[in-house]
Amino acid sequence: MGFAYKNHTADSPNRIIEYIADSGADIVCLQEYSTSRHGNGLTTRKLNKALKMYPYRSVVELNANKYQSIGIALFSKYPIEKSRRIKYKSAFNGSAVHELTVKGKKVTLINNHLESFKLTMEDRSKYSQIIGNLGSEGLSELKGSLQQKLGTAFQIRAGQAEMVAKEIKEAKGEYVLVCGDFNDTPISYAHRTIQGNLVDAFAASGRGLGISYNQNKFWFRIDNILHSSNIKSYRCTVDKVRYSDHYPMWCYITLE
Repeated sequence: MGFAYKNHTADSPNRIIEYIADSGADIVCLQEYSTSRHGNGLTTRKLNKALKMYPYRSVVELNANKYQSIGIALFSKYPIEKSRRIKYKSAFNGSAVHELTVKGKKVTLINNHLESFKLTMEDRSKYSQIIGNLGSEGLSELKGSLQQKLGTAFQIRAGQAEMVAKEIKEAKGEYVLVCGDFNDTPISYAHRTIQGNLVDAFAASGRGLGISYNQNKFWFRIDNILHSSNIKSYRCTVDKVRYSDHYPMWCYITLE
């Protein structure tokens, strides 16, 4: 969520940045990565200084204006040999393919932020009210509005998922990792298409429902870590730290 659109200073540290810095993670994948173009905001320089434990970084810009840059990013303790964007049309969403060298092994990592549902705050608020009061008279009206928006988003994500799946099949690395915000559930077409023969780390080693989105009663697992079968995942966890509209997901992995 753009680091909650908050600055990071010694007197007022950004909790999301602190969480990442303290995580001990070797590889960090971020969606809705946003930096300010003005010194009084969260600039790239401030962010890189706070996350100096990650010497290798790749930022793929998806949208920008005179105030900020928005994209997806990879921060790594292992060398990033190559990075490129997967070419599909979207104003604010996107995917990127990265080739990393991890202790002499070649890893292809694909970071994703698939198309969102485009629901307004009013849509979300109405949905939340109806879930809290199933007898609401506004159900029919909201149903029509949601169907139109969700249907369009499902179609867009389907095409994006097919392009990501193609990249997975053509991956040159010995090992494959796919992660990010799919904006869809584990039983969706987008998730099934991307997963293919990959292992869902949370399904394999997590506990519970793994709900990763935490706003307006849209309680779903829409964030994922997937990997090739020659990778073993352990303790895949959705960390219930409410610093943004998504809970972070992490897990340990072994390259077998």
